[in-house]
Amino acid sequence: MFDREVFDEAQKEFLSHLLYTRGHRKLTCYAYNSDLGLWADWLQEAGKDWQRMRAVDVELGEIPARRRNALPIHLRRV
Repeated sequence: MFDREVFDEAQKEFLSHLLYTRGHRKLTCYAYNSDLGLWADWLQEAGKDWQRMRAVDVELGEIPARRRNALPIHLRRV
């Protein structure tokens, strides 16, 4: 089951890590935030647990075609 509250907290921690620890620009973090928001929406609609998803799940087409174009390039199946 998807827990949006836990996901949102992990997302904030990840973005803070990118900005303050890794030194990424704010615009980069903004793009990641947007991408993660789209992914979270899809996970919630699909009833998927984000903590159990693997890269291969996305690569093998877990994301429906109608939503692929709304996702960031690195999450699209080519």
